[in-house]
Amino acid sequence: MNIHPFQALIPNEEIISSPRAHFKAVKNRYNELKARGFFKQLDDRSLFVYRVEKGDRQYTGCLAELDFHHYLNGEIRPHEATLAAREQISIERLLSRRAMIKPILLTHQPNASLNTLYEMVQAHDPILDVHIREDGERHILWMVTDKKIESQIVETFRYELPIAYIADGHHRVAALKRINKTKGEAIHRVFSAFFSFDNVDIYNFNRIIDLPSKLSPLRFLAQLSKYCRIRALDKPRMPKQPLHLTMLLDGEWFELRWKKKVLLKHTDESTMPILDVDLFNRWIVGKILGISDVRTDRHIHYLEGTAEIDQWIEKVVEHSHRVGFLLHPIALEDFQAIVNRGGLLPPKSTWFEPRMKNGLIVAPLDI
Repeated sequence: MNIHPFQALIPNEEIISSPRAHFKAVKNRYNELKARGFFKQLDDRSLFVYRVEKGDRQYTGCLAELDFHHYLNGEIRPHEATLAAREQISIERLLSRRAMIKPILLTHQPNASLNTLYEMVQAHDPILDVHIREDGERHILWMVTDKKIESQIVETFRYELPIAYIADGHHRVAALKRINKTKGEAIHRVFSAFFSFDNVDIYNFNRIIDLPSKLSPLRFLAQLSKYCRIRALDKPRMPKQPLHLTMLLDGEWFELRWKKKVLLKHTDESTMPILDVDLFNRWIVGKILGISDVRTDRHIHYLEGTAEIDQWIEKVVEHSHRVGFLLHPIALEDFQAIVNRGGLLPPKSTWFEPRMKNGLIVAPLDI
């Protein structure tokens, strides 16, 4: 992969009293904040080493611009289908900002040489060290000022890392492809973050569904029993393993396990790993609820697995005719197996950590 140094903008800490409030505002007010001096442009093009600390977990990777053709020719591999409405929002925001306020998150095979180079960069003072205490996070950014180290990082990516996988940013990538077509292939490089497999974690995406008014909770349970073994729970809990789901329906908790006939049917029809999200969309969303396209249907709501379970419960019970499902996270080996065979997961199948903050570092976009 061909990566390049770039000229970045970073927050002007002198006039930012609340980092959390600033990063939250950037999503909708980037142009205004930039015009008012809340960002400063760095003088030199650079690669960056970026570390996120969250609890006792540390994630370290590299920020750079990546040749856009890697996204077009299959060397950067997507793993999820996109939601049409989210894709449209991304198009509008990119065109309005003419900048990427956070990078596409990519993950790749671990590389010992890169780890050593990143450690050498981190031996110096960072240019940005932001504590977001409300979120329990620390974001630290180093410029790669040593040209020899910069060259070694670039060469390692070029000769030792031929592919990477999109962990977060599918909608922005889809939007960039559409913009590129309409702008006469004007996009040449894309702001990207590179974190190896051992520097990412995969979490689940949980579902909340508005039931049809004619489908009572009892009738829904009866339909569900065709595909799942259902057991009442005395308290909420996360699914203990793959192919187990937790359901909240009409104030009652249930454990669901896919029936053997459902699993055998999948095995007969596909050589891909069996994923809860595929079975969920096919049998519950499709067969029971009659929803044909999860990309566009507004009766399905999603909440990332890193959110507190109480937050998910609140969203389920705020409407009387809702049902909620907690899914087990997808294993990294299943993720790789599906993507390497050209498969795509349904939308909102994964939530990857680390998550970049909007506006922590910005790359102008020439469109």
